[in-house]
Amino acid sequence: MFARHLDSLDNIHEIAVRIHGATAALELEDGSLRVTASIGVCPLAGGTEERYLLVSEILQRADRAMYQAKAGGRGQTVFSSNVESPQMRS
Repeated sequence: MFARHLDSLDNIHEIAVRIHGATAALELEDGSLRVTASIGVCPLAGGTEERYLLVSEILQRADRAMYQAKAGGRGQTVFSSNVESPQMRS
């Protein structure tokens, strides 16, 4: 999902909370189904470096954050700024 014109990380977090809530209990004809979401977020502040990122790099950052969220357990949201890039690992 891409979202534009969000003015703070709190707004992004609020959207993630709503997604988690919407997927928490899905009602089906034969009962309910519990679903969790692992969300990876790549916020862009519009700085010079971020302005020239390729879409593939943005998706890679969000993907790394999503896998970090999966590793953290059910129903997690991780921002890419909290995830080490492969170059940062020792």
